Amino acid sequence: MAKSTGRTFWGPSGSLVEVVDGPALRLVLQLPCEHRDAIVPDDATKRFLARPGVEHIAPLVRHDRLRGAFVYDTGPVWPLARVLELLKRPGAPAPTVAALEMVVVVAKALHETCFRAAEAGMFSHGGLSPWRILLDAEGRPTVIGYGIPQLDVGPGGDGKPSADAYHYCPPERLAGEDEDPRADLNALALIAFHMRQGETLFDGDAERVRVQASRALGRERLHRQREGHLQSEVFQLLDQALGRYPDARYNDGLAMAQAAEDALHSPRITGPTLAEVMAWVADRDPDGPAVPEVKPPTGPPAEAESTDGGRARWEKVNRRRGRRTSTDGPRRRIRAAADHNAMYPHEPLGPRAEAYVVQVDQGSPALRLDPRETLAKSAARLVDLLEFSPVDLTGRIRGWYRIVQGDNAWFGDARTSVLDSALPLELEFVPNLAISVHVRIDGDAAPLTVEVGTAVHAQFLVGELRRQLSLEGTDWRLVVDGQMLGPWQILDDFDLDSGAMLILRPRGGTR
Repeated sequence: MAKSTGRTFWGPSGSLVEVVDGPALRLVLQLPCEHRDAIVPDDATKRFLARPGVEHIAPLVRHDRLRGAFVYDTGPVWPLARVLELLKRPGAPAPTVAALEMVVVVAKALHETCFRAAEAGMFSHGGLSPWRILLDAEGRPTVIGYGIPQLDVGPGGDGKPSADAYHYCPPERLAGEDEDPRADLNALALIAFHMRQGETLFDGDAERVRVQASRALGRERLHRQREGHLQSEVFQLLDQALGRYPDARYNDGLAMAQAAEDALHSPRITGPTLAEVMAWVADRDPDGPAVPEVKPPTGPPAEAESTDGGRARWEKVNRRRGRRTSTDGPRRRIRAAADHNAMYPHEPLGPRAEAYVVQVDQGSPALRLDPRETLAKSAARLVDLLEFSPVDLTGRIRGWYRIVQGDNAWFGDARTSVLDSALPLELEFVPNLAISVHVRIDGDAAPLTVEVGTAVHAQFLVGELRRQLSLEGTDWRLVVDGQMLGPWQILDDFDLDSGAMLILRPRGGTR
């Protein structure tokens, strides 16, 4: 039975309650009493919400109608609303980069979800707000409450909503009109503005904010903020998403995500990443998420629940162990230094993903890959899905894999679209060899001699070099033979000899 940790957040459309549910830490979205009978998911909706199949969309564990409770599998997280509160403190980082990174992830997740949810009769999130976007200690966003509309506003709304109920409302919601994903993008832009500026775009009491939102005055107010407050790249991103009519906004989440990614590549956009912001938050929040005590299993290990073509959702397992600080109450997480490295991709596949037949010893499964992603990233997805272990019993990397098709092989930065989806492909094992190389920072003549593994992701090499060289920020890239490596690419692509020169270059630097 779920037990509250005492960590509760009050929002305009209900409360968020952290609970220990068996071995898992989960978050409960609890609706106000007057709205509990208004949302009763049917069987098709429940099936979708339980298995959305989209990374960054939290699955619904169960729904308690009597209590108006929606229990989500989230792990230890902070609601974005709490993060925004903490960022008001003196000395808090200016989260321009973090806000854009949040937009990229959430916009992509909402885009993929809208196609899957349409089969269950849901055509938009319907209530996106800082209370329904969660962040973990590494800065990974998770969205909850998909398909649960905001019932405290709009025609026929009861009670007297607070200003917070209107701060992130698209105008069509207040007009009682149908919403589609473009309404979610409008709400996401209002949230991103709040995160970037530290204040909401609409101001005043509840009635004043309602009028501004219903009249779609977001763009008008944004233009007043432009001079001296917003970089042009951020302004343009928000300006389009805040269009009065849906047709004037981005066509879909991918378009908005791409605009945010383009803004991130501008040298004018600086500041800490989402991971670095959350590291700051985790270090300063005395009421951070609890880590439940997990008793060792007494029976045979249970199989992980599969939610995406057989893929186990291991991302939800709490792996980190912390030192006990008290004999009473749940254990608090002791956070390690965060970076962007991951063994496997967490982003959802794009809508153009195709099925490819993969030849393995166990058969020839058909697995989906995105033709627009690099082959190196697609290989990482396949290694994850097929559960190929690249490490030995001591945790050392034995090697990695590259995608080949017949006699054809490509560099890891080639797009997956080079593959012929009508022909089977294979994963070729690449042994990890240790070689001694010279590394220097671009523009610095003094090199560092280090030993590197030829089958280690470039992102891991960059992360460790940043640590050894005390480099600030995470936006560094590794350059070999004049080519900038993608995060999933390996040095084996280049057949390097000992003594080769590698260059570390900041993003936006001259290639």
